[in-house]
Formats: sequence, C-alpha cells, structure tokens
Amino acid sequence: MKSYRRLVVATDFSTGSQATIGAVEAIAGKGPLAVHLVHVLDPIAYMVPTAPIWLEHEQARREDARAALERFSAALVKRVGSARVKTHLVGGPPASEISRLADTVRADLVIVGSHGRTGLRRAMIGSVAERVARHAGRPVLIVPVAGSHRRQRS
Repeated sequence: MKSYRRLVVATDFSTGSQATIGAVEAIAGKGPLAVHLVHVLDPIAYMVPTAPIWLEHEQARREDARAALERFSAALVKRVGSARVKTHLVGGPPASEISRLADTVRADLVIVGSHGRTGLRRAMIGSVAERVARHAGRPVLIVPVAGSHRRQRS
C-alpha cells in the first residue's frame, strides 16, 4: 500500500472541507506528514473598475481568508499533531489552482471535501472536487460531508 506523506488539502471553509481533517487524521497514523493547506480565492477586482473601494474590499476578503486559513490550520494541527502544515492562499479557478499546487509540491495525495450536492444543483453549480479528480495528475480523495452521500438501495 502506498504511503501518503505529502498532502494537498483544499478548503473553502465549509462543512464539507471540515470533513477533510478526519481524512488527514486517518492517514497520519503512519508517521509525520507535510500538509499543504490551500484556499483558492476567486478574485473580484478584475470584474469591476479598479476604484479604491473595490480594491479595499478585495484586500479585506484576502485578510479574512488568511485568518480563516490560519484557524483551519490550527484545527488541523490540534487533531493531527504530527503534521507540519503550510498554508497557501491563491487566486484563480479553484480546480486548476489546486491541481497546480499539487504538481508544484509533488503531492502524494490531494484531499478535497464534497458539499454533497445532487441533481440540478450539482449540474448547475458543478463540483470543484470532481474537476480536481478529473484533471489532477495525482491521486485525489474526495471526502463527503457526513450523511450527505447516502447509499442507494438496490
């Protein structure tokens, strides 16, 4: 069985991404981990004029995301003491940026949470987790929100 020691863990700070901590905890049982915790912030400044108010708003979004990333990192370290965590705040299309980071750090495994959307919501909104799984050149573990993915009865 392959040993996963270098992980990229993507978070959007939702309940789905909180579930990824349990997956890291399960993997960590076999020794120290290097975890690259990433949040992809969709930039809005390119969509609006570069008025100072929009630039200030973008800066505030970045600061809020950095603070949330640090809280998520602290929660991860608290549950998985053997993990060395490095945070990454990047901008761009989430699936592309997650895959790019995984290649850059030569990750053994990419872990993403799933929101558990189905039907029309899934078709309309899409799934970052699915796009990462399709396009990443590395193994991807998609962690469902507890209770959101129910087994279909035969």
